[in-house]
Amino acid sequence: MNYITIEARTYEEAVKKARNQYGDRLRIHSRRDKQTRGLLGLGVSRSCEITCFLTDEAAPAPEVHDTEEDTMLRRFEKEAITPDPKLVATEADPLMDQGPARSSRSSSDSLLSSVEKILVRNDFTPSYITWMLSEMKGMIDRQGAGNVSAQEAEAMLADRIIGSVEFDYKDQKKPGSPMVLLGTEFSGKTTTIAKIAALYLNGQDGESRSVALAALNPTPGASEQLRKIGNAFNIPVSEASDESSFRQILEQYSSSDLILIDTTGQNVRESEADQKMYNLFNGAGKSRFSFFLAVPASMKSSDIANVMNQFRPYSIRGLVVTMADRTNTIGNVLSLSREKDLPLLYVTDGKKIPRDIQAASASFIAMNLKGFSIDLGRLMKQE
Repeated sequence: MNYITIEARTYEEAVKKARNQYGDRLRIHSRRDKQTRGLLGLGVSRSCEITCFLTDEAAPAPEVHDTEEDTMLRRFEKEAITPDPKLVATEADPLMDQGPARSSRSSSDSLLSSVEKILVRNDFTPSYITWMLSEMKGMIDRQGAGNVSAQEAEAMLADRIIGSVEFDYKDQKKPGSPMVLLGTEFSGKTTTIAKIAALYLNGQDGESRSVALAALNPTPGASEQLRKIGNAFNIPVSEASDESSFRQILEQYSSSDLILIDTTGQNVRESEADQKMYNLFNGAGKSRFSFFLAVPASMKSSDIANVMNQFRPYSIRGLVVTMADRTNTIGNVLSLSREKDLPLLYVTDGKKIPRDIQAASASFIAMNLKGFSIDLGRLMKQE
């Protein structure tokens, strides 16, 4: 005998789905209620799976004064080896349907209101909040608002936030070389370049790696800082002021496993300086470089969007979140990461080299989300 498996959100929906597909020949063999956890163990999705088989002939419909749909549904329910007690023991009163529906809507609205408060507290952008509320409403409706507790809704939200952001695992393992870090003035680029260099040199795989640092038209302060870093970690450092010297540096360090290039901080209104730097990379073969954008975690969402648009001609591969220790919220960065489809590479959260840098990860996001009554950090550690 061939068995058929049907899965839906609830038992009654699975029965209706099976009936619509296979008609009167369908017989239910068994039922199994399922729970599936979301990304990284957060959030729970419930469903019901029924196993059925087909008979040779359709059974005659029992003579009851009811609609055809209700008749078939009740007959299928009572054939299950493990029926739903609520459905078998009682007959639903059509006049009472409005009560549960109204209660479900109220419960859904309450959950979504709590979700919105968390998103606002974490400084997510209005467009991200609108999108996330739509996502959450769909997930809550599929499970049934009455089946989702406030804590489960929070877990679903955290799971969806983490799932909405991508991480650049490939470049975390081995950054594309030459790697260029772009950004505005005071975005922490120079210190971050040094941290990436130290992180790469101190890899956990035991391999011997070579790193070189290059700076384009550095300020006196940045030049001095890079020299100190080079001396501390035994890394060669060079400076370029024009296309010729830049080409020479690239040729000089061509055998290095990783060339890291620090750039002069460009403000949004400095179009002439920005164009000059772009021409420098273009003249050296722009496609050979891996461009990343340094974004301070405390920067306003509108400013981040402006900076992303400013550096768009460089074909940015991803974001490096800097100075995360100077803010309590990261929703601004996460929002723009999703909306601009730019993965996260690294996160820096202090001045110490190489201690205060980490690969961007789901754990980092979970540990920095605020307003949740559940302990996201503990859940991540359990996973």
